[in-house]
Amino acid sequence: MRKFILFLLFMTISIALFGQLGLRTLTPEATQTTPAVSPLETLTLRTVDPLLQSFRDGWKEPEDPTWTSFIVGNRELKLPQHFSISTQKYDVNYDVRIYDSEGRLFGWLFYYQLESYDLQELLNTVVSSVYGDKATGEKPFEEKRSFDNGLAAYLASLKITGQTVDFPSVIVYSPKESLDVTSAGSVAIFFFEPSNFTGPALDMAKSWIAGVVGSFVYQTEAIVEPVVTPEIIEPPIVEVTVPDDPFIRIIASLLAGEDVEIENIDSWKDVEGEYFGFAMPPEFSVEFLMGDGFEVADLGIGGMILAKFMVGEFYESAVTTEILGEIVGTYLGAFGGYSIAASHTIKIEGESSINLYTLDFSGQLCWIALFSESPNPETFGPGEFFVFLGLVDPTMKDQLAGYYAGMLATLNF
Repeated sequence: MRKFILFLLFMTISIALFGQLGLRTLTPEATQTTPAVSPLETLTLRTVDPLLQSFRDGWKEPEDPTWTSFIVGNRELKLPQHFSISTQKYDVNYDVRIYDSEGRLFGWLFYYQLESYDLQELLNTVVSSVYGDKATGEKPFEEKRSFDNGLAAYLASLKITGQTVDFPSVIVYSPKESLDVTSAGSVAIFFFEPSNFTGPALDMAKSWIAGVVGSFVYQTEAIVEPVVTPEIIEPPIVEVTVPDDPFIRIIASLLAGEDVEIENIDSWKDVEGEYFGFAMPPEFSVEFLMGDGFEVADLGIGGMILAKFMVGEFYESAVTTEILGEIVGTYLGAFGGYSIAASHTIKIEGESSINLYTLDFSGQLCWIALFSESPNPETFGPGEFFVFLGLVDPTMKDQLAGYYAGMLATLNF
């Protein structure tokens, strides 16, 4: 009897709980059967990354007429409206930075002529060069596919330390024996950094990525850069063309041994830090600081810093454009995206080199000089180096060009 009472009590509590949970029992008729349902058939949450799904569906050239076309070598690259690029060319290779509509870095494109490579070896090499130890090596997904025009693509999602979103990477290439190996020739390596996007905006950014790469894969025909061969009877005299930029022109003239007059330089004052010194106009102020392995001099007028020297020793070797990108990101990132308005490289006695740039941050100009003991201007280091950054006030552009060039000419370290 006690067991029967406990059983009734248990049934009463169970019925009450089922009622509170809003569940009810159904008794099928004798002729009905309940089919078995696979757990996968009831899953309604999205489990495939939208970029990966669109990759499987096949990326196509964007049809949006507002997208803008850019030429990179013999290929066309389309970007969403108000996106922009900055391009560095090294012989037949191109380094391209892609900026979004707000001037923030959105991605990279390295368009190179390479020997045949194993895909994983190629990706690991370039990832290490771009992100270093920040790349964890973890790839939440990766996949390869071929396109009907003979090209192939490898998509990988990269985990980067300190980032809340993955960085997609895409390699576009002509396959060799299999999709795992590239043929010798043109290879495009994309890195995208959608760190400024979340939620629906991140999905939109991924659709842009698909369109950008799709525009590079599918084109009606390759673009051939025009080659003009002039009729020359006598062997031509090769001359180095210096951009019509006052700062670059003065520095190039000084290094060529030409006489350049800099206004009132005899009245400048000498300043010294721990490791280097130079002369500067009396209206400038200077503060020397120690950085991580180098010394910094901040130069200002009226309490506003206009220029910066950095002098030290670099124990490795790096691509000069990577050093330029790091400097811009560290010290000039607040100005947003930029384009290279002018550039010039000079080899100094076969023992060192200097790269000169005029960067345009949507109207705000900045002059940059990168000197290293590498005889190859495309390589920075190893050895002693100096970096100079100087903002340009358009109302005194020529005067500042003389000031900055004079400081560089008197630099000693």
